[in-house]
Amino acid sequence: MNEQQNPMGKVIAKALQDEAFKQQLIADPAAVLKAAGVEVPEGKTLKVVADTESTRHIVLPARPANLSDEEISRVVGGEGFIGGLGLNFNNYYSIYDDLDAPG
Repeated sequence: MNEQQNPMGKVIAKALQDEAFKQQLIADPAAVLKAAGVEVPEGKTLKVVADTESTRHIVLPARPANLSDEEISRVVGGEGFIGGLGLNFNNYYSIYDDLDAPG
């Protein structure tokens, strides 16, 4: 999938390259995302946080109503995905640490 097919990827790339755009995204994520062609669900609040060289954020998703405690335990045990990115929790940090995060 290229940037034309992935407007969210295009937004993230631009935010990493353009500090003013990043600040707009943090201040008003819904407006910036909508302008970039990203579908923003009605009635949902969006919050953008930026990692730094010394700070990493961990996002805890809302508990899915359709998962049993056993299924949730399997996901927490590393069998699930993080943030829809297809990253297994067990390898998340090793992959993430290889990225050059803007400071």
